[in-house]
Amino acid sequence: MKGFSAHLVIFAVVAIVGFGLYYFTHDSDSNDVKGISDLSQKSSGVTIYITSKNTSWDLFQYLCKDMEECTKSADSGKRISKTSGDVVDLKNIYISPDANWNNYSYLKLYVRSSYDVISDGFEVVSYGNVPDTDVLELTLGSSKQKAVILPIISILETYYQSASFSN
Repeated sequence: MKGFSAHLVIFAVVAIVGFGLYYFTHDSDSNDVKGISDLSQKSSGVTIYITSKNTSWDLFQYLCKDMEECTKSADSGKRISKTSGDVVDLKNIYISPDANWNNYSYLKLYVRSSYDVISDGFEVVSYGNVPDTDVLELTLGSSKQKAVILPIISILETYYQSASFSN
């Protein structure tokens, strides 16, 4: 009985190691490196950057039909995403447009602390290289919020590196 158990354990270890080796050698294209994103392969959309020195953060994304809708307040427009993270030196977030974006004119982005909803949000430290980018200070309740507003037409067919946010 003990010999049978030893063979079973050896078989299980060999199967797990063999599967792992097969997966990492056959599950990728020859140009892929696990854990690395090649931004040059993106054909449209934007990447934004977040640095948070001492708090968790939330990135909000809104689509707006026109600039008037975008500038009513920080949370005006159609919210399409909220992405959250923790303290980080530099977080890259890729935002890919989809077919529904054709019905809108602008993408609005801002970053806030996940916990402190009373204070102002993160600063925009770099505008990036999307043509006609606007950075505006908008109201959010009783606080002010820096928001980046990008024209959708610019990012539907071209990839850009966009704004950097930091606290």
